[in-house]
Amino acid sequence: MKEIIDFRCRLLAEYLQCDPKTVQRHYLSTGASVAIDSSQNDELKSDLERLYKAHKYTEKVLDQLTKLSAIAKATQLLGGPEINVMAVKHPNRSNACHGAY
Repeated sequence: MKEIIDFRCRLLAEYLQCDPKTVQRHYLSTGASVAIDSSQNDELKSDLERLYKAHKYTEKVLDQLTKLSAIAKATQLLGGPEINVMAVKHPNRSNACHGAY
C-alpha cells in the first residue's frame, strides 16, 4: 500500500534533500501537523476580534438590563403591589383605548 506524504513534507524533504517519510514522521511527532498556517491565523485573529466585540457588547447590555431591573423594582416599590407597568392608564385617553398603545 502506498503511503500518503503531506505536500509540505515533500517540499521540505526536497529542500533538505532527504527522505519525505523521515520528514513526515518528524512532522507528525513534533505536532507541527496541527500548527495553523498564516491564512488560518488571520481568520482566527478576525474571529477573536469579533468575539471580543460581542463580549463587550454583551457586558454593556447586561449592565443596562441590571439598571432596568433596578428601575422596575423601584417602580414596584413606589407604586405598591397593585401597580402593573404594562396596564398604566394614560390620563388623556379613555379606558376604551387602554392597552392599545
